[in-house]
Amino acid sequence: MKVHFLYLAAGFSRRYGGNKLLDHVIEGRPMYRILLDRLIDLLETGAVKGDLVLVTQYEEILQQTAELDIYTAVNPDPGRGISSSLQTGIQALQERGSIGEEDFLVCFTADQPYLTKETVLSFLKGITESGKTLGCVSDGRELGNPCAFGAEWIPALMELTGDRGGKRILRMHPEEVYVYVGAQSEELNDIDLKQ
Repeated sequence: MKVHFLYLAAGFSRRYGGNKLLDHVIEGRPMYRILLDRLIDLLETGAVKGDLVLVTQYEEILQQTAELDIYTAVNPDPGRGISSSLQTGIQALQERGSIGEEDFLVCFTADQPYLTKETVLSFLKGITESGKTLGCVSDGRELGNPCAFGAEWIPALMELTGDRGGKRILRMHPEEVYVYVGAQSEELNDIDLKQ
């Protein structure tokens, strides 16, 4: 079993009033790099067996990540919403033939810079041990990101439309959902407004 990280960095940041992924700087780095670097570290150290595809519409992000050992995919129509970014990432993995029947897709949004490696690892361990094929991280109040999908859910993911992501599938199949309730609320906050 492999884990395929889908790192979604193609949004328009409408509520932010600028490109938050590039303009919002944390610890001297653009926001999108914070969680991305953590996920790359999990893969490079062997803590997670798998790969990562970065989905974006921004040439600057493609240029800044060109030398990283990750896949990149350009969302050709980000105006269609998060569903188009999910599908762009899945197609990029399918073109490489890298998705096995027992694999998981784990979707991350690039505006959650406080998500820790420990939470990611605990979530992956929990869903693997649960035997479930769907999962998400929660602070105990609501379903949050990241979300995980067994490979058998790819057809359903490819049918999503608009700016509603994979949580729609989780809500339709609650019996299949593993919920990891161990994240701090701050970890699940996405940054939508200038602080």
